[in-house]
Amino acid sequence: MKGLLTLLFVVTLCAAGFAQERPEPPVYSISELNALNPAFGTYEVSGYVVKVYECPECPEGTQCKPCMPDHVVIAERRSRFAEYVLTDKEMIVFADDTSPLRVNRKYRFLIQILNVKTADQVLNNPKLIYFERTR
Repeated sequence: MKGLLTLLFVVTLCAAGFAQERPEPPVYSISELNALNPAFGTYEVSGYVVKVYECPECPEGTQCKPCMPDHVVIAERRSRFAEYVLTDKEMIVFADDTSPLRVNRKYRFLIQILNVKTADQVLNNPKLIYFERTR
């Protein structure tokens, strides 16, 4: 009987541990993530899209020079973005499809920091996994 009560107690404790909600992962500002400077990993970051870049198509039969992969530039504040001179409050995020993203709108991005660095910014290349619009 004592063994059965002990077993019941342990099962109850384990079930209570699984029932507890896990804390939400942090949503970093761009400057916080840049300061953290992770070499790789998956992170949530919040920011405004200040530039959408899509590599122009190369007409058939012509030779075009290489261009950067499709990406967005995000910033902590709405701003005009003219040159690729990034501050610690801005970040290039590479994406397979930039068409749903709009300039001057705020989003929460789920990004993966890759093990490669091709852009002149603090972090290795961030790759867009998911986004949702925020206010």
